Amino acid sequence: MLDSQFITDVIKFISGCMACLSAMVQLELPHVNILSKMDLVTRKRDIEDYLNPDPEILLSELNQRMGPQFQKLNKALIEVVDQQSMVSFVPLDLRKESR
Repeated sequence: MLDSQFITDVIKFISGCMACLSAMVQLELPHVNILSKMDLVTRKRDIEDYLNPDPEILLSELNQRMGPQFQKLNKALIEVVDQQSMVSFVPLDLRKESR
């Protein structure tokens, strides 16, 4: 379970993805990664951008936020998230009733 705060910033999102991927690999069990507290997200655009992330957009945002010495690391992290494609999130909004 990941807090919805992690979809407001690309650095937090990558950190959350790495934590989820690490747990999945260590436990060797199928997982459902849930984004909790979705009712607190004010910018709904962020939800779609991070539920189906475009690796090129994530890489450009990371490179803008971090120094040029981290570009190779950023590219490697994005490739891991994109190539593994095991990490996906299901939003949990307690205001919406689902069956």
